[in-house]
Parts: sequence; structure tokens; C-alpha cells
Amino acid sequence: MLPSDISIAQYNLNTVQEPVFSKTPGIYNDTQYVSLSCGTSGAVIKYTLDNTEPSRTNGYVYNGESIIINSTLKIKAFAYKDGMIDSQVVTGTFIIKAADPILNYQSGTYDNSISVIANCSTPGATMRYTIDGTDPTPTYGTIYTGPINITSSRVFKIIAYKNGIENSNIVVRNYTIKTADPFFSPASGTYNTNQSVTITIVQQVLQ
Repeated sequence: MLPSDISIAQYNLNTVQEPVFSKTPGIYNDTQYVSLSCGTSGAVIKYTLDNTEPSRTNGYVYNGESIIINSTLKIKAFAYKDGMIDSQVVTGTFIIKAADPILNYQSGTYDNSISVIANCSTPGATMRYTIDGTDPTPTYGTIYTGPINITSSRVFKIIAYKNGIENSNIVVRNYTIKTADPFFSPASGTYNTNQSVTITIVQQVLQ
């Protein structure tokens, strides 16, 4: 028979374990407090916040206190111990952004005008909106101050923003306002005498 391929396995039994973040890197809507830990007893953790690689000569020595994250931040960390192989560098990117506005009406077709109310769970955030299909930004659009009456079909877009953090996603709703159905009086049915039928349209418009 032909010989098998050569299999190689490398075991580093003397390597410091990688640091672990107390919070999963990702997107958050409020301030986060992140701590670091290492499973190797007696290891020193060093980290950077300026996107440089931490090393034995570069970065901050982690002292056990939480790292306060109130804006988008990338943490790089590694651990070392004399007599052992340094751990690999781990990277965690934490993005702090305004929460998406929440609207009381979903996209749809409505028989009457609607009053749209927006809320954002990020304290201190400002919201801007448009009703002409253009994208709102922190410098473009109307600042939301209260309920917005939609009396005709509109593409409604709204964004939340706050200094120092990322903007929210743009929330889009398509509102179609249609004419109310005609109303017959008297109602359809069987009658023993001639009837005088009136047809009316009741269209409610919010003031």
C-alpha cells in the first residue's frame, strides 16, 4: 500500500491563555463597563486603546478596574508571564450608537390621517425626520418635537443622534392615506317602499 500523508500537530503547553472580555464586543446603545481576565494564574494583562499592538513594552497594565466605554472604542489586549510563551493579541470593538427611534405606526394603508409619535431610548438623543423620501441626518431634516400629523401618503424617515456616539439607523415607514369608502344611507337591504339613497364619504382629518 502507499504510505499515508504526514500529519503534524503542534502543542504549546506553556502558552499564556488569551485575555477574555467581560462583555461581548459589538453594538450597544449606552455606556459599557468592560473588564479583562486571564485564565493563566499570575499572568499580566496589557491593553491598548489607540489601535496599536500591545506588548511587554507598549500599552497599559490592566489593574482590574473596568474600562469605561461611552463612545466607539477598539480594545487590544494580550497576556504574558515570565517563563511562558505570550498569549495571542485579542481585539474587541465596542460601538456605542443611538438607539433606533420607535414609532407608534408601522408602514401600511390607513383610511384616515394618523398622528405619528417617535421615541428614542438613548438619553439626550435628538431626532430629525423627513416626509419627502430624503434621508435625514444630524444636520438635515426637521427636529422632532412632538406628534406629526400625516394627512396624505408619505415616505417617513427618522434618525436619532447624539454627540460622541454613532448615529442610529434610519427608520423608514411608508404611509398610504386613502380616501374613506363611500357610506350608503339607508344600508343595503330589502325594502317595501321606494328609498331615497344618499352617498357620503366621512374622511377624518387630524387637526
